[in-house]
Amino acid sequence: MKERRRYVRLKLESTMEYYNDRGQRMKVAPLVSVSGGGVCFLTKEPLEGKKNVKMSFVLPGDDSPIKATVEIVWVRDKDGMKGVYEVGANFVALDHFDREKIGDYVYNHLKA
Repeated sequence: MKERRRYVRLKLESTMEYYNDRGQRMKVAPLVSVSGGGVCFLTKEPLEGKKNVKMSFVLPGDDSPIKATVEIVWVRDKDGMKGVYEVGANFVALDHFDREKIGDYVYNHLKA
């Protein structure tokens, strides 16, 4: 099977927050992985595919939050975890500086 990702993904043990359309925090969720193109995270409710969600997270060792809008690309049951869903999302709005910061973080941790 051919890999479809344009960006290298790095496993990450962190959390993220996501928000409703009014900017009110909806949930805090475990962040599973990150790349220059998107994130993977866990939720206890299935999110709608093709829906945009505002989110923020902090990379380990950095204090400034990365704020982005992501599009939910896929949602699937998390293996062995009843009632937990794994969500894959692509960045649709992300500051250029933040995208570079994510890319540098991934690159530096992959070569370590």
